[in-house]
Amino acid sequence: MSAALQTVQIAKTVKESKNSKNSKEWRWLAFDTSTDVLSLAVARGPQVWTQTLPGGAQASSGLIPAVLAMLAEADMPLASLDAIVLGRGPGSFTGLRTACAVAQGLAFGADIPVLPIDTLLAVAEEARYLQAQSGGGGAQGQDHDHDHDHDHRNVPAQTSAPLTVLALLDARMDEVYSATYRWQAVTHQPVDDVLSDVQGHWHALGALQVGAPEKVKLPEPKNMQGEWKGQGQVTGQDPSQGQANDVLLAGNAFAAYGDRLPAGPRCQALPTATALLRLAPALWAQGLAVPADQAMPLYIRDKVANTTAEREVLKAQASAQAAAAQLAAPQVASAPAVTQASAEVAPRIGPQIAPPMPDKV
Repeated sequence: MSAALQTVQIAKTVKESKNSKNSKEWRWLAFDTSTDVLSLAVARGPQVWTQTLPGGAQASSGLIPAVLAMLAEADMPLASLDAIVLGRGPGSFTGLRTACAVAQGLAFGADIPVLPIDTLLAVAEEARYLQAQSGGGGAQGQDHDHDHDHDHRNVPAQTSAPLTVLALLDARMDEVYSATYRWQAVTHQPVDDVLSDVQGHWHALGALQVGAPEKVKLPEPKNMQGEWKGQGQVTGQDPSQGQANDVLLAGNAFAAYGDRLPAGPRCQALPTATALLRLAPALWAQGLAVPADQAMPLYIRDKVANTTAEREVLKAQASAQAAAAQLAAPQVASAPAVTQASAEVAPRIGPQIAPPMPDKV
């Protein structure tokens, strides 16, 4: 996935592959460290194990032991995996470098490919899944348990209605990462595990963006039929329909930026490992897996920190602003302060007064 318009189809599921006469049992390892949460999952056919750990700086020390422990629990040697599914970004620069380094090392040693997936697409997929679980709810303020600790999950998730998701991740530096996706279901059938989801398509409605929260805009239909601006071509499918007011905002940027973001229904969602697993079969079928040495982070912001000189300039600007604010404030001394000042000045003035001149004789 890149900034170019993409169409992602969720088609052949793990369950369907398993039920095929000559199908194989798909085996995946997925993890994402792009946020403050380390999300990890392994899948063996329809069985999925998940774990959530502290991310950020702690991901570098906790990721590999957690991976090895979960693979052992699932009785899957590393070399038996079909691929390592990676949340490649955008997100935390330290987290992305950690995830890519671990994915490259494990994949190279086991001679298996890596399947990189955009984190904003994973946010949209997680929001869709939460909507399905809650029957169309998932608004901001509800608590959703994204990944239970070593949870062996068999949770149905069905949604056939079109859904537009504006995915948002906190980019720090007073900015957000954003991208808009449109989901269109193709079929609707009973399911019995977390990966056997409804079939459908994700349409990217524009490029990945990074910028101030106030600059994030909701997508707008370009005609009266509701066709969306920037909508990618969907092979064999009619364009998805919708109105601008049915956009669901999803991500982790609401606490930090609140009213600075567009108005609309909100869903707290992260790019979970299980969301990556649900996206993996279709992306694999599209040939998007890469060799280990090509598993690279996706950066959409080149500048991650200020130089020493820039920090000095910002510091000087802050000092100048503080000084200007102080000068602009009323400078009225209180009565006790004036009295004290007079008392301090009087002794210095007294001795300087010349004594009276003597009378002339």
